[in-house]
Amino acid sequence: MVNLSLNMRNEQVGRGLDWHTPTSLPALEAGQAHVWRVRLEAWREQGDLRAILTEDEIARAQRLRIPEKRADFVTARAALRTVLASYIGLTPRQVELAYLPDGKPQLADPLMAARLQFNLSHSGEWMLLALSRGLPLGVDIERIHPLRAQGWALAQLFNRAEREVLNTVPQAYREAAFIAAWTLKEAVGKADGRGIRAQADTTDLLQAWFSQDEAQPYRYGKLAGYSIAQFNPAPGYCAALALAAVQPVQLRFLNLEKARIETV
Repeated sequence: MVNLSLNMRNEQVGRGLDWHTPTSLPALEAGQAHVWRVRLEAWREQGDLRAILTEDEIARAQRLRIPEKRADFVTARAALRTVLASYIGLTPRQVELAYLPDGKPQLADPLMAARLQFNLSHSGEWMLLALSRGLPLGVDIERIHPLRAQGWALAQLFNRAEREVLNTVPQAYREAAFIAAWTLKEAVGKADGRGIRAQADTTDLLQAWFSQDEAQPYRYGKLAGYSIAQFNPAPGYCAALALAAVQPVQLRFLNLEKARIETV
């Protein structure tokens, strides 16, 4: 059943998820969350994006020694500023950000931060940006690939029951299963501000999800007091969204294209 479930999920990647490319900014209502998908390379092709970053952000980018990571940071921050500016009616450069102790960004104005919550994550060629009205949230996207530190992470960040669940997964699917569990932990940790050290116990969700053979656009559940949605945003990637919501939240999946962002 585990083998069949993961195999069907891989075959169904992206199917059923309606990634809409809007021509105007969709209204973000209470009880909703918008998940924007950004292809970083496509944005980089638009030229120098540093013009809409602050001096501090440019300095932070310059401290990144690996050129690809530096380019990803600039692109992700430019996309973040562009989207936030559209929601709050400012120019991208006017958006003021503050940071929680763990480094999680939020709007600097406390009233605006309380009304518009957001979180972002990028991996490989993709970035996800999630927003909600007043609901703390965390999002994580990970590329499925061999992890050098998997042994350490399993020992330090996964409890015995979680390791037992992952050990039941056939070897061919074990890295995908590990990433699925990792994104759940990261999303919850980012939502509550403590990062992955929040140590959310994913055992029950993993047992339920890995035993289901029906492919679904995304899976919805509860974890550590958060509503959780997990989905495959692109082939070879896994993502999770955690929201501090009692009831399931209506999700909208949106593509952010640089060529059309002026009308969003």
